[in-house]
Amino acid sequence: MGASNIRDHEDSNNTAQVNEISIINSESQYVDLIFYLKNGYSPPEFSYKNKCALRLKSKHFETINNVLFRRNYDSILLICLEKTEVQMVLQELHGSPAGGHFGGDTAAHKILHARYYWLTLFKDAHDYVRKCKICQTASGRQRKLAFPLQPVNIEQPFEQWGLDIIGEIAPNSSKQHRYILMTTSYFTKVGRINSTKGSQF
Repeated sequence: MGASNIRDHEDSNNTAQVNEISIINSESQYVDLIFYLKNGYSPPEFSYKNKCALRLKSKHFETINNVLFRRNYDSILLICLEKTEVQMVLQELHGSPAGGHFGGDTAAHKILHARYYWLTLFKDAHDYVRKCKICQTASGRQRKLAFPLQPVNIEQPFEQWGLDIIGEIAPNSSKQHRYILMTTSYFTKVGRINSTKGSQF
């Protein structure tokens, strides 16, 4: 990034500003976003898909006096923090006397109310709370996040069956059956009902 990515018709003042942003934020996680907001177009090495994603993402951000802000859902400007500043904010708003050692979601919302933001805010807040020694000793068992569901793929008939027993039926059926056994093939989704007497179970 820098002067090589600037249009020819831009003047030298804009070129100097872009170079300044690029040099100061060369290690920033927002470097592509800042480039787009300053120039109005994506870095030339981006693919079409990445350019569309960056354009959509930039709608929530803006720069004021070379400081990057994210506009919240209620139009409040949140200061975007770099990774080097995250630990200090987490420590102040969770581990300090003003923090209160709350859970991950509460700590993240406290940071948002303090008008700070970064890309992995909620994940970092939960990780910080799990590693907090005071929270580990003072709080009870922490609830873990649910794992994503894994679908079960049935590829051929009779590979997997479902069984369900219904009963005891009162009164008994006309043939004196007391239970109903329901079998379902997961491949065809076809079920079959069998009734039986209690002596056969």
